[in-house]
Formats: sequence, C-alpha cells, structure tokens
Amino acid sequence: MKNRVLVLFVPLAFLLSWYPTLLHLAGIKRAQGINPLGVALAAILCSAMEGGGAVKRLLRSLVKVKAPLICYAVALLMPAFLLGISAAATAASAETVPSSAQLAKWPNMLDKFIFMLVFVGLGEEPGWRGFVIPHLQRQFSPVVSSIVLAPIWLLWHAPLFAAGEFTLDQLAPFTLTIFAGALALTWLYNRSGGSVFLPMLMHASINAVGAGYVFQLFRGPDLNHLWWSYAAVWMVTGATFAIVMRKKRPGNEVHQHSVVARGS
Repeated sequence: MKNRVLVLFVPLAFLLSWYPTLLHLAGIKRAQGINPLGVALAAILCSAMEGGGAVKRLLRSLVKVKAPLICYAVALLMPAFLLGISAAATAASAETVPSSAQLAKWPNMLDKFIFMLVFVGLGEEPGWRGFVIPHLQRQFSPVVSSIVLAPIWLLWHAPLFAAGEFTLDQLAPFTLTIFAGALALTWLYNRSGGSVFLPMLMHASINAVGAGYVFQLFRGPDLNHLWWSYAAVWMVTGATFAIVMRKKRPGNEVHQHSVVARGS
C-alpha cells in the first residue's frame, strides 16, 4: 500500500471532489461542480496509509511560512502582474471598454482572496503540491513531475466546464495556463523548502484577481481574447520557471522529505 498511495490518490481525489457533480448526474439537481477540499482529504488519507510520519509532514508543510522573500513576491504579486498585462493587451483592442463601475470593484478582491485561500488553496494544494509533487520528484525532475501532474490537474477541472463556468472555447488557453501554472507552483514549492502555504497563497491570488475581478471585466469575443492573452503570458512565465528548475535541484528540505519517505 505504501508503494501504491500515489496511484490510489488520483481516483480518491476525483471521487471526493466530484461528488456534487456525480449527485447531480444521479438526479439531485441542486448538487453541481467540485468540492476542492476533497483533494486535501485524499492527501491526508493516502498519507495515513503511507505511514512513517507522512501525515505530520504534510500538515507541517501547511503552516510552513518561513520562506525567501522572492517566494512571497511570486505568490502574491506575480498573478496580478500577469493578469494586468493580459487585461491591458485585451483592452487595447476590445470592442467594449470596462466601465468605471466595473473597475471600481477591485476592493472586493480581498474578501475573495480570503475565501479562495481557505476553500481553494487549502483544498487543492495539500494534494497537488503537498502530496503528488514530492512523490513524483523521488523519481522525476521537477519539470517532468510538473508535466506529469498537469493533465491530472486539468482533468480534475472537467465538471467546471460541464457546469458552464468555462466554455469549450476557453479549453485550449485554460489548458496552457494549467501546464504553465503547474511549473510555477512546483518551483514555488521547492524554492520555499517544501512549503504548501506558499502555493496556497499563489493559487488564491490567481483565482481572486483573475476569476474574482479581471475576467469579469470582459464579455464575448473580448473574454476569449483575454484568455489567449493570459495563456500567452503564462506560457512565457512557465517556460522561464522550467529553465530555472532545470538548472537547480529541489531545496534541501524537499530532498530530505523524499529520502525519509523512501526509507519508510
């Protein structure tokens, strides 16, 4: 079971997250979408099956706040920077310019950030970065580990397309952002010495500034243009993190985690 926890984690994370959609398909109309907390629960359950203090290491990583300043800058500022570039590029050729009333809603991002941190960041990141990435990096490089995780993470979002939160026109750029974002979040996890808290911050920042503000400023063709602009800047960013990770090994704490877990 210790050797199969990673394989077990994927279907368990999907089942515990997708149950609202599965209930909807079973005829319970009020249930729909995804519960991100299912990913964290799957990570805890699989860590318990793994043994060897895996649950304690996972929980400790959630409250590991000591990290280089660059990690906090990337987690909190980079998403807003990339979204700002994307929005500016879209607005330059948009058919409809965002109104002053829409632009004035930016203070709402703080409340949305807190919600995203507690619900989405805490729900997803203990699984994807706190559980899957350390296991994959025992065998693969950080770049390859990110590429292996990305399609699983992408497929996990499928119910959101079924629920209409995304359209099929947005699937291609969304896929590119997932792959690029996976590289950035792996770098952040490794550079912070195995902190899940930093990826949680970045995930919450992306969702709060993006879905909570910037993506609400555009509609129709302009929204699709924004998605492609966003995907383009993320691809450049993801490639940059991939180059950096090819030159450096994971941090000492992440490496020690892998050695201890391998020997358990």
